Amino acid sequence: METELVTLRKLTENDYDALRNMQTGLEDDYVVRIFHNLLERENNVMYGLFDKDQMIAVSGFTLFSSKFAMLGRLRTDIRYRGKGFGTEILRAIIEELRTIPSIEFVSANTQLHNYSARKALTKLDLPHVTTLHPYILKDPHFVKSTPGKVWDTVNTIEEKRNFLRSLRENALGAFPYEAYYPLPFDESLFTDEYLKDGTFYVNSDRTRFLFCKVDQKGNLYLNSKYFWNDHFEQPGLFETIQHEWSKHEDVYGVWIDVSSEAAHTFSSDAFETQDPWLLYGFKLS
Repeated sequence: METELVTLRKLTENDYDALRNMQTGLEDDYVVRIFHNLLERENNVMYGLFDKDQMIAVSGFTLFSSKFAMLGRLRTDIRYRGKGFGTEILRAIIEELRTIPSIEFVSANTQLHNYSARKALTKLDLPHVTTLHPYILKDPHFVKSTPGKVWDTVNTIEEKRNFLRSLRENALGAFPYEAYYPLPFDESLFTDEYLKDGTFYVNSDRTRFLFCKVDQKGNLYLNSKYFWNDHFEQPGLFETIQHEWSKHEDVYGVWIDVSSEAAHTFSSDAFETQDPWLLYGFKLS
């Protein structure tokens, strides 16, 4: 995309200095810190919007299962804000995604109080899909839950996949693939490699299951995926979480994405929390 003023193009290693010289107001911008790593990832593409040689906005997408594109990492130089460049770079990326036949769903995940990002997504006609509240368990001694024994382990990949397939009601409204990356609940995400790296547990009457995976997001978390709103009513759920946590000495805490309906049941004594994350997205026709 080119106009008299700006040019959009994919970023390369040669664009690092231009990215580093952007004035974003971010003291320690992780995009700058991991820029080279981002470009090395096969499922990740970064774009820059340039005024001559000056990068004025940056964004990109991450591709999952060849069909789900998550927009993100949007930054605009503070000297160019209020001129619609953030919306412009996202719109151009979406149009690029429309040309890739395998992509079925385009989404973006932003926090509740990131009003500028939410405004841009609204301008782009991305509807709100669901809201997830991240809770990080730090001190299990303060958890007031229904006691019970540790749940049974699900051992085979096919058993794990069958439990996911069996889910009929998902209180989260999405599949928390990773921290910060909720995606449509779709079987294509449940690859052998993905399921092999996680630990599955099922309760005694096989009506509830828990899927735990170690997740690196700055800190190391035990991402515990649970798709119902009855966390503190299910006997043994938190005993099971603590049992799995005990296997991972380097884990900072247990990450649990929670629906808006269940968020009020989590106490600040046992859990850290963040500003809620809002998932926006639409199917490509």
